[in-house]
Amino acid sequence: MSDTLQQTRRIAFKIINSPTLLLLEWLTLLKHEAPTPLHGRMIPRDVSTRWNSTYDHLAAVFKLRDYIDRFTSIREHGLQEFELTGEEWECLKQLVKVLQVMSWILLLGICLS
Repeated sequence: MSDTLQQTRRIAFKIINSPTLLLLEWLTLLKHEAPTPLHGRMIPRDVSTRWNSTYDHLAAVFKLRDYIDRFTSIREHGLQEFELTGEEWECLKQLVKVLQVMSWILLLGICLS
């Protein structure tokens, strides 16, 4: 599971920190193939100092699954090593569910304090 999570982090890092090529290609893919609410959508970085960033990161990754699969499969992007299998996607789906519940519990605790 940690390898799969690390792969999603690397995908986000590669797109966000690309010289311009990958970022431009990512935005173009979303503009032409994704519904309007996803146009320009970036994959949030998972930051160790933000308590909810892993959930935010994985929720976005899962929402963008089809586009991430397409993007990592294009050889010219050089991201094939980060392609996720069906089994890895299923693990991520389960992890998102767990983290979502934890997020709700933490937010409820903050609201009640």
